[in-house]
Amino acid sequence: MVEQGFADLAADLGRAQCPDVRRSAGGALRAVAQAYWEFATGRPHLYRLMGSLPDVPFGTPATPASARECFRLLKAAMYAEGPDHPADAYDEDAATDLFWAHLHGLVTLTLDGRIKGGHARAHDLLHQLVDINRR
Repeated sequence: MVEQGFADLAADLGRAQCPDVRRSAGGALRAVAQAYWEFATGRPHLYRLMGSLPDVPFGTPATPASARECFRLLKAAMYAEGPDHPADAYDEDAATDLFWAHLHGLVTLTLDGRIKGGHARAHDLLHQLVDINRR
């Protein structure tokens, strides 16, 4: 179930990379952030399961291929916005890790009812999140 969830998320993130979708969304990063948001808020139980299972490794060769594809697509969107990010001084994945962490945190806090103003305000904050991660 978790691998299928990541495969579905990767498909959504991949569609967000299409030039027409990127253009209408206002850029690659905004398009993938919106796709991620829609997936997570549309399937909250699956999304929570995907992020909470301790036996699903991340950042290792044992990471499921579908989860690696999600990360690759997030990274492609980060680099489509520009080649340099201060976190890149740490390593080549740091900027994407930070974006994913912020995105996951915003989504999770929203799903848990922890964002002042609820879902609508949190969605507005999603756009701010994208803007601060553009390079």
